[in-house]
Amino acid sequence: MAAGIAELLRRAERAAEVLKDVEVTDVLEAFLDQLALEWGMDAESFTAFVENLARLKRRRIATEDDLEELRKELVERLEKIYGELEGRLKPLGVKVGMYHVPE
Repeated sequence: MAAGIAELLRRAERAAEVLKDVEVTDVLEAFLDQLALEWGMDAESFTAFVENLARLKRRRIATEDDLEELRKELVERLEKIYGELEGRLKPLGVKVGMYHVPE
């Protein structure tokens, strides 16, 4: 079973490379549609599925924890930027304190 999954991931990685080539996907559109249908998906969903499998093989899939960490980091940076902007705008008489970081 593990060998089968490993082979699927290896092939998905190669297929993802091919699917990035617009000229190739245009030529293989009918084949891609048929293959996607065999997997019970439309071509767009199937392409996304293959790309996600390839990312999984390359260990480039973000977990919810990764995304939450990134969100927190972005909020912290935005709060710092807003603070700096307000500090620069206040002496100019611009109304400050109305900007906030979206949650």
